[in-house]
Amino acid sequence: MDLYFEMNSGIAGDMTIAALLDLGASKEKLVKSIDSLGIGGYELVFNRKIKNGIDAYNFDVILENCDHKHVHKKESHDKESNHHHSHSHEHRHLKDIEELINKAEITDNAKENALGIFDIIADAEAKAHGIDK
Repeated sequence: MDLYFEMNSGIAGDMTIAALLDLGASKEKLVKSIDSLGIGGYELVFNRKIKNGIDAYNFDVILENCDHKHVHKKESHDKESNHHHSHSHEHRHLKDIEELINKAEITDNAKENALGIFDIIADAEAKAHGIDK
């Protein structure tokens, strides 16, 4: 089976994973693959949400100790309260990411695809920051 994405406005990883899980991808295999990377500092969230009247799978990665500012809306009946908080997280270089992917317990095809994706991201990041990859 082939799956095609129309990404006229880009693609969000969390929504893509949620859509694949909704189509029947294995949550257990996903968790096992992520665990095999040997990194920590996160929590995986799996649930369902209704947005604009559409019921869909929701997947999120909550980072521990991340210093980017986030605004979260907490819904409580008809009331919403916003709160801001800061965290710190680790930044990795392409070589580090390649090492993580190569040691992961995933198929060779998955490794090849992941390495290709991160190579494209590294090219874009280097161009955006005016540096070599």
